[in-house]
Amino acid sequence: MDESPILEILLRIYYSSMTMVLALILQLCMLTVSPNPTRDLTILNLGLASILCYVALFTELVISGVTSIGYSVTRVPGEFYWLGQVYPLLMLATSLATLIYRYRKSLDQFTKLKIVYILIALFFLALPIIIVVTLMALGFAINASFIFSTGVIMFLPWISYSMRSKDL
Repeated sequence: MDESPILEILLRIYYSSMTMVLALILQLCMLTVSPNPTRDLTILNLGLASILCYVALFTELVISGVTSIGYSVTRVPGEFYWLGQVYPLLMLATSLATLIYRYRKSLDQFTKLKIVYILIALFFLALPIIIVVTLMALGFAINASFIFSTGVIMFLPWISYSMRSKDL
């Protein structure tokens, strides 16, 4: 059942904004590892996110429409919807790997403490993303905006708290 074109546009914007949020979180992790991350990594990270945002917004390759699930709407997967499932997992894995690598290589206890706080904050994002991607891959029609948004809402105060109280 096709829904309003406005709902489809809003869903496409939501997918694109979450893609950019994940790219910026990876950027934050890279900045934690090194105050001057290589330009190539930054271009690759933000470039991939921008391409996926464009494809999600302006083509039917990732999202081919929306359908009602009673209380809300959810996406009708396009031919390359799997990119929308792999990308968040890839960004989380890359962020975790970057932080763990830096933690193991660092001799400075302050840097290690900062990384631990960011890893805890990342957990608030990782758990909802893993749950939603798994449920959607299993065929459940759910609206993930509440779950993802809750993860972001938990991530931001934790980062803010750690920066203020621990002077990170």
